[in-house]
Amino acid sequence: MAVALFRCHLLTLALAVAVSCGTFIAGCGKDERLVESGADDLFATAIASNLSADADRVDQTNISGPPNVVAVTEPAARPNEFTPPDEVGTGEIIGSPIDAKAKKSDRPLEVTPSPKSQLPANFVEVKQVGFRVQPFVTAYCVSCHKDGKDSGGLRLDTIGDLTAGEDIEHWEAVLDRLNLGDMPPDDTPKTLSDEERNSAVEWLNTELHRAIESSKGDAEVVLRRLNRNEYDNTIRDLLGIVGYAGSEMLPEDDSAHGFDNNAAALVMSPLLLEQYMAAADVALEMGLAGYLGKVPEARKQVFDPLDQMIVTWGALKGELDYNVREHEGQLALVYERPLRTPSVKVGGTYIYRIRARALRSGVESAILTIDAGQPTNGNPPRIRFGGFSIAEGEATTIELQCYLRPREFVEASYNNSGNGRPTVGGGRYPLKLNPDFDFEKSKAVIVESVELEGPFYSIPARDWPSALPRDVESQPLRQTLTEFAERAFRRPVMAGELDAIFSLAESIKSKSGLKEAIRVGFKAILCSPGFLYMNEEPGPLDDYAIASRMSYFLWSSMPDGSLMELAKAGRLSDPSVRAKEVRRMLADDKAEAFVRNFAGQWLQVRKVGENRPDAVIYPEYDHQLEIWVQEEAFALFREVLRDQDRSLTEFLDSDFVMINEGLAKLYGIEGVSGSELRRVALSAADRRGGVLGLASLQTVTSNGTVTSPIVRGAWIMENLLGTPPPPPPPDVPAIEADISGNLTIKEQLAQHREIKACASCHAKMDPLGFAMENYDVMGGWRTNYRIRKSDEPPRGRGPHWKSGAEVDPTGVLATGENLGGLNDLKAYLKSRRADFARCLTEKLIAYGTGREPRTTDRPAINAIVDRIAAQDFQYPLAELVTDVVNSKPFLTK
Repeated sequence: MAVALFRCHLLTLALAVAVSCGTFIAGCGKDERLVESGADDLFATAIASNLSADADRVDQTNISGPPNVVAVTEPAARPNEFTPPDEVGTGEIIGSPIDAKAKKSDRPLEVTPSPKSQLPANFVEVKQVGFRVQPFVTAYCVSCHKDGKDSGGLRLDTIGDLTAGEDIEHWEAVLDRLNLGDMPPDDTPKTLSDEERNSAVEWLNTELHRAIESSKGDAEVVLRRLNRNEYDNTIRDLLGIVGYAGSEMLPEDDSAHGFDNNAAALVMSPLLLEQYMAAADVALEMGLAGYLGKVPEARKQVFDPLDQMIVTWGALKGELDYNVREHEGQLALVYERPLRTPSVKVGGTYIYRIRARALRSGVESAILTIDAGQPTNGNPPRIRFGGFSIAEGEATTIELQCYLRPREFVEASYNNSGNGRPTVGGGRYPLKLNPDFDFEKSKAVIVESVELEGPFYSIPARDWPSALPRDVESQPLRQTLTEFAERAFRRPVMAGELDAIFSLAESIKSKSGLKEAIRVGFKAILCSPGFLYMNEEPGPLDDYAIASRMSYFLWSSMPDGSLMELAKAGRLSDPSVRAKEVRRMLADDKAEAFVRNFAGQWLQVRKVGENRPDAVIYPEYDHQLEIWVQEEAFALFREVLRDQDRSLTEFLDSDFVMINEGLAKLYGIEGVSGSELRRVALSAADRRGGVLGLASLQTVTSNGTVTSPIVRGAWIMENLLGTPPPPPPPDVPAIEADISGNLTIKEQLAQHREIKACASCHAKMDPLGFAMENYDVMGGWRTNYRIRKSDEPPRGRGPHWKSGAEVDPTGVLATGENLGGLNDLKAYLKSRRADFARCLTEKLIAYGTGREPRTTDRPAINAIVDRIAAQDFQYPLAELVTDVVNSKPFLTK
């Protein structure tokens, strides 16, 4: 039955292709070339057959669960297969508790230790004289952790028998809480002695180790699809296309366990397969343009900035609004209104050049912001290049490259907050002149010239596609398709795997010629599971699967030629070879994908802008600062990753920041000028360093109006300590922000903690968040809260806010430690460096494998944390990445 379900899942995708092929792509117009040749039905048959072949390959696999979940049994040996050595940590089994949704069991809790003979040979027995688990759980746990809202998501009155291998993850949660010392809580009727705690920890360690060893091989395996980012990058490298953005034709990816490459969230549907077919059409139109004879003519357009501004906004020369002016025959950007290029008619890669100089910028540089795309629903264009420093005197030339779709453009703007807005004219962009404007007193950016050159399709700009050999016309069609499929599938093609596509291509060749046969054959390959899914069989990964896992981990793209050659030679089974490849890959420009995709989700940088600071209370926050706030977080991660002299603990605290002039102004750090982010040494008075000082963190843990100690504390627990709090009880109302200043957030939370169901979790979260309360919504430092001057809409010139109550960053942790503010919080986190190392290791494994770490991964994680601790936690991040790549979880499906 399970095998039939899995085959049905794959064949459903095939049916979607067959149904859509009548018009080829539903909603995207009919592909007349296929209809005329009668090949539309053949295309559907080819894809259906290809999917059926994939289904046949899993017939021998024991399948359970939903159609996309495969349970691991004993896998058959494969060529170049590598069996990772066992990795057993020497420390305690300590890890993050999970949001437990207890597996109910009628089995009684009365248990006895398993026979000694079941222990692994290298396991040191722990004496457990007289310990019985049921009385312990009944005395200290069940009063809260039972059916009801006070259980924190973990029920222990119905938990399974650990000695029988049941509910391992929930028992791990119990062990974690005991090791952390925060359970049982202080208000438990019976006090837990140190002797009882130690006995419980010893018993749980022993039984968990047995359970983990006996459960290996029982884990479920989920098929992992390429996410949108991986799809774009793979198409780019496979076809040699510059700036391909076909993923924008696909729906947004869901996330699971913090990452959008988690297999559990990457589902497939008939509609999504249709969208993949449309995206493949666009990719091949660009990637094969030279061969198909459809390369667009690239041309350079040079614009007069003043004339272009008038054309764009429909104003008459000499009657521009206060945002832009004519100054000595040239365009002067004064405030906000962007200078846009004409919209492009043909999609492709374009080169944009702008030459500009600052006028009376003073000590600070003028910052020119450049974006590209098309604004939608009040949001900025999709491509945000950021700000560029423009100096006085000689003009600066800025050159950028980007992919533009039809009807998109590039724009440059100058947000000169020093000018302020005149009160005449009304509206966001008043069309009346400001009678008080004076160039002798105001700043501006003078734009001398603007150019836009393109479109270009390939890397570098050339006519012949990289996906095709030069002798494609003379070599057999099957050879051309096979060579492309091996690159697209990231592995050798199996016997018979492409037979249906060969038949389709040969039929089209006889009717429509070789070029059309290649185009349709390539499209079939790009829509097949071999391309869209990771090629990972259950069990130890073979060399080709290791190559793919490494490349999608560090590059979010397909393996390059070097990795594929090593896989072909069977050398990626060697840990030293993998370590060398990690160093090479991290030094490559493509490793920027690791910085942005891993750090962007771990540090939640992607969420910046979701809750922008209130413009009335925080008028300093603007579009340009938002870009810098994001880039600072990436720059910090990049610096720690690439500097071997820096350790991963610098995420907890560091003696430097990665800032520019705008961020330095926000942070109150002097002596920094220009828009380029650079490393700046900190003094003790700067109150920055590490991830806690990032403005991005402060912004995403606020609601735009007020900061949230709850969210900040929960963020620390989940992303730095690996102990995420359970979700709040469903019947407890959320805390509403008090922007009037009548109650401080501390006073509001004190009232909230009077609710019994909320008290225990808030005792852990709130003190951590309060210690960061001196950081405001933007990430600036404050000693008093900002509040609105009035509940009425603001009128006239600001500021429209005033100072409120004094900030109180103090708190007491549930374990008794006093936190007096940021410095105490950093000291506390440093005291828990082992927990941070474990948390970061688990995050890297989750991102690198596309799944949540499992119980069976704990010995490997323990071994990594032990190595880090052996160096007193002065461990380079790049070395930790290498350890993850060489770990058993990474090398096993």
